[in-house]
Amino acid sequence: MGGHRLLPGLFVLVVLVLVLVALVTLRDGAARATPPAEPTLLPESVELLQTADPSTDPADVASSDQWQRRTLPLNLGLTGDTVWLRVAFEGPNEASGQPWVLHLDNASLNRADLWLYEEDEAPARVHYRTGQRYPFSERPIEDSAFAFPLALKPETAYRAYLRVETHAHMRIPLTLMPMDAYINERLTHRIIQGAYFGLMLVIALASLVIFFSIRDRAYLYYFGFILTTGLWFFIRQGFAEQYLWPDWPWWSDRAYIVMMAAGAGMSVLFTREFLSLRTCHPPLFRIMTVLLWVWGIMALYALFVPSITTLKLISVILLIGGSLLLYSGIAAWHKGILEARFYVFAWTIIIIGAIALMLSHMALLPGDNRPFLVFQIGSALEGFLLSIGLAMRLNMAMRARAEAEHEALEMTAHLQRQTIEDQKRHAAELESHVEERTLELRQTMEQLASANEELEQLSIVDPLTGVYNRRHLTSQLHREWKRACREQVPLSMIMMDIDYFKLLNDTYGHMAGDRCLVELAKLLQEEVQRTSDILARFGGEEFVIVLPNTAIAGAEHLAERIRSRAEAHRVETENHRLAFTLSLGVASQIPGPGSDAEELVRRSDNALYEAKEAGRNRVVVAHELPS
Repeated sequence: MGGHRLLPGLFVLVVLVLVLVALVTLRDGAARATPPAEPTLLPESVELLQTADPSTDPADVASSDQWQRRTLPLNLGLTGDTVWLRVAFEGPNEASGQPWVLHLDNASLNRADLWLYEEDEAPARVHYRTGQRYPFSERPIEDSAFAFPLALKPETAYRAYLRVETHAHMRIPLTLMPMDAYINERLTHRIIQGAYFGLMLVIALASLVIFFSIRDRAYLYYFGFILTTGLWFFIRQGFAEQYLWPDWPWWSDRAYIVMMAAGAGMSVLFTREFLSLRTCHPPLFRIMTVLLWVWGIMALYALFVPSITTLKLISVILLIGGSLLLYSGIAAWHKGILEARFYVFAWTIIIIGAIALMLSHMALLPGDNRPFLVFQIGSALEGFLLSIGLAMRLNMAMRARAEAEHEALEMTAHLQRQTIEDQKRHAAELESHVEERTLELRQTMEQLASANEELEQLSIVDPLTGVYNRRHLTSQLHREWKRACREQVPLSMIMMDIDYFKLLNDTYGHMAGDRCLVELAKLLQEEVQRTSDILARFGGEEFVIVLPNTAIAGAEHLAERIRSRAEAHRVETENHRLAFTLSLGVASQIPGPGSDAEELVRRSDNALYEAKEAGRNRVVVAHELPS
């Protein structure tokens, strides 16, 4: 029953986490989509040559008739061919005093060579060589991705040849930007990735601590799964080569595929233990054991035979193995393993992300980072959901232990009553023992009650503004509706939102938008004085006030006062002093038989819509209905 009470609050928390992660991702995408200080110098399309010829001299391929015109960013999927790009562009209009950077945002390339020619020169003006097969110290710019500094002359024609090889995904997202724009973009990227890896590290360490506390191997295997998954993403972003093994090109060339197989193997180990497959479903346990051996063999194979064929084989096994893991979760859920529901939800999310990544590997999606970001977001949500499942597992273990202790105490008391005449000398000791255990049990129950109360409070309060959330509003609105119907008194509602809030977010950033929401919530709390009134965040920038036993005139007066205060209010941020206005819809109704509270919500929302259509920054009152 405790698991059923936990689910509603869980889904609210999952939605909040998803929104926060999506906002961060959109911010990252916006930062990457922002054009540099000067217009980009690269054309929208480049010339592409895909060949099995291992030649490393541009002169050998320049005259080939196989060149094709393609649009950036390029996605060629899983291919072992050598790929050449030929790009013609002109230097900046004027000297900027800083170098330009050609950014190749794919850290999984084994080799990348760049030749830069001025149009009238025969020898290459610049030749860079980099990639995973070379030490990190040889990179032109010491960064997790590949970047080439270029000193470009104003209004000069250039021709660049780029040669790339990889045992992984052949993506070529190519941008050319000034050095300061490149530094700003990489800083934003590192902040976001640092938050993700920090979250994964905290989850992994917490699991390890719990394992040493209760010796449940599920927490040890979960630690290994989170660690290998996080390390795979660390390798995929190029940070491992920069910080962990900068002078070990042999391992850098293999780590991406090996760690993918290792992470998959740890997921099998965790699944077997977490879902108790050995006892609840022995056939599946044996299948998981075979799959575990397969992943061990693939990890060793990838260590000695890194190739695109190995990655393709691992991708196929991943799809089959992932489906088996999801089926195992569903089977365990059907068998009554309560924590299996969290496993199913988590694995469904990660499979959605994996599908996006596989579609990118098949060259069915563009060559930018969005499919990988979807997979990374899915892994964070998976880690969050599985942590909840493990917390539930721990809670059930503690409850079972408490029940066992309680039963032992009852049996001890029963034996004491049967043999009281023969054990009078031990009566005092046994009585003290019973009191101690009873006290521990009472303290445990009090702690559980306190934890449940805190969880209930978290599930009804909006974490950003501190006011009630929509879930609490819905339950309280139906209660007040029934009361107003019994007593035949009016129930009023004010629905409002911030005008042009999306424009405010786009102009000043989401942090400024959040600051405006917090300031508005404080203003509304000052205006809503009665304890019976309900103030809640309805969603996004919308707030709702429910006014029991209040006629339409009183509600309209309060709405106008709020509108006036909001118009005069100023929000101080780090760099700006912001102003905003409100549009408000007011509705009132004396509930009658056959009516429901949703009617009052619809009328308030329609009035709000009329306020928007009439020019915003105003109060519109819905027509009254007969009682």
